[in-house]
Amino acid sequence: MDKTEKYIQKQKANFAAKINETQSFKDAYVMAAKKGDLDILGEVIGELDKRSEFLNEMWLASVEEPKKMFEFASKIGIQELYKRYTPELGQKIESLKAQDKLKFLDIMMLVNMNSGVNIEGKTAEEANLLKQNQAEQISYLLDVFTDPEIEVGIHRTGGAISGKEIKNQGLFLTGDLSSGYVNSIENEDIKTSLERNVSFYPDAPGLAISQICVGGHYKNYCQLEQTDIMLIAVPKEDIENGSLTEGFVKYDHNQPTLDPKYVLGYVTVNNNDNTINQIEADYTPQPSVDVNYALEQLKSGTLEVTKDPEYNSLKNRFFRFLNKLRGKDTQEKEITHEDDKTI
Repeated sequence: MDKTEKYIQKQKANFAAKINETQSFKDAYVMAAKKGDLDILGEVIGELDKRSEFLNEMWLASVEEPKKMFEFASKIGIQELYKRYTPELGQKIESLKAQDKLKFLDIMMLVNMNSGVNIEGKTAEEANLLKQNQAEQISYLLDVFTDPEIEVGIHRTGGAISGKEIKNQGLFLTGDLSSGYVNSIENEDIKTSLERNVSFYPDAPGLAISQICVGGHYKNYCQLEQTDIMLIAVPKEDIENGSLTEGFVKYDHNQPTLDPKYVLGYVTVNNNDNTINQIEADYTPQPSVDVNYALEQLKSGTLEVTKDPEYNSLKNRFFRFLNKLRGKDTQEKEITHEDDKTI
């Protein structure tokens, strides 16, 4: 049954009153979940501009059907990122969430890593350009950390050395100097060696990006405004096979150094507001459209998907593939195995 405007306004007032009374979101959430009014509660949270506060409280809250709560909270977080940056980034995050490549924790960390870009004193055009730039940087890193072929970690420089220098010369595998780890890599797998200098966040791309944005404060003894965070990438196949470190290093005066070809690049972050200034990396994202997400958008009439240059091709391939499965493919040319791989 459709909700009348009178009902919606009444429920908004009830939820706002409960939030004000308890100085909390939990009771309002429980009320809304029981009534089937989470959509109305979402509007209230947005109007109060309290989306990040809601995420942080509900992360630790004990409620019935926690999975349902995390799904709702994820939507609230995506709405916040949509507002802070661009609709395109919001849609990308929504798509990755639908593919189970992003969890609630990832979305919460993307919200918490900063307050978005500072648009104070900027014209609307300048503000939009700043948002667009930041959205593109975050989108690029999402591609990096969701690439199925590589395991990517970060190394925080503390500003003691430039990202360009490490990119050119390689990363020293210094390990824990006080424990005598400097040269102890014999018969050791590459993941073990790297973990002494590199932080990995497997299957948590949002968490990884948030750690990049706040990572400039780590050992930044000179309080530099900008520092570089390294992106270290090793083929997942080598990680899974336990490949030995010796195949990945060269030596600089007996110091094992990760070959520069495994240094993907670096991210320069602004430590005043935890935003990304620029990314220098040898990585080209592979364009892709998730079939299920695209079809859902088609059903709901979302125009942005139909404007995607890949969309028509993807749609044609998909329905041709379905016709083949149903035995209804009327085309003379059969679908090849290569075609199947693109579905």
